[in-house]
Amino acid sequence: VAAHNYARTELGVMSVSAELAPDKADAALAGIAEEVTRLALLGPSAEELERARTLMRARWARRMESMEGRAASLAAAEALDGYDFLDREYAALGAVRPEDVRAAAARYLHPDSVSGVLYLPRQGGSDLTAGSLAAAFAVTPLHPAAAPSALRPVPRPAVRAQGRRESGVWHTALPGVDLLVWKKSGVPLVTLGVYAPRCHLDPPAQAGIGALTARASVRGAGGIDAGGLAFAFEELGGTLSANATSDWLGFGTTVLAERLPEAAALLDTVFADPRLDDDSVA
Repeated sequence: VAAHNYARTELGVMSVSAELAPDKADAALAGIAEEVTRLALLGPSAEELERARTLMRARWARRMESMEGRAASLAAAEALDGYDFLDREYAALGAVRPEDVRAAAARYLHPDSVSGVLYLPRQGGSDLTAGSLAAAFAVTPLHPAAAPSALRPVPRPAVRAQGRRESGVWHTALPGVDLLVWKKSGVPLVTLGVYAPRCHLDPPAQAGIGALTARASVRGAGGIDAGGLAFAFEELGGTLSANATSDWLGFGTTVLAERLPEAAALLDTVFADPRLDDDSVA
């Protein structure tokens, strides 16, 4: 599930998208309608707003990470209002209140303005009709919001370790792991990952088992379910990704620099203690 907004001048589009099995489309539509209605009637909770604010701050910083990104952002800001629009945008992220979000949702996310597109396989699923779309948003019951796992791993105390610089990379040999650090100044972001070499290729009869293991690991670890993991990384300004190649597999994320200890503890939990239960692997 993803949400996107584009509103540069007097016109704008806010969209919510999802990828799922065709037989779950009706349930997904009902869920999207419920959340949009909840936002317009009640607004976000303080925790939801802070998580969204952190993600937006990280996204703002990520746009400034490369020279090309900075140039594009400055050019877009100048075309809209002036180059200092970027500073005002960042300040507005910190000042917005739950009531501001509720008022904007009530004003712009009106049921009469909704439209929808449904892509289906050639065989299976029912078409989305104007009537079913209108009905989903016309009368939407609000159920109690499901709370994700609140459990979070505690960052370990910092320890001193000796290392050496090699070709601009700081290398520290720790028991069972090599820590590699490369400094990149300019934006308050940290990209970190934990990776392990693949000593053997997947057996021919089980091709893809390594990639499946990596992807299933991000759906629950250390007593935290998939939703809880996603929320936990969003609170730090990033998302969790799984990677598997012929040489290595592991997990990575990019978060605000100030949240590095919590991100490292979460990544370690995913790497060392994945749930890998039936629901995670299915």
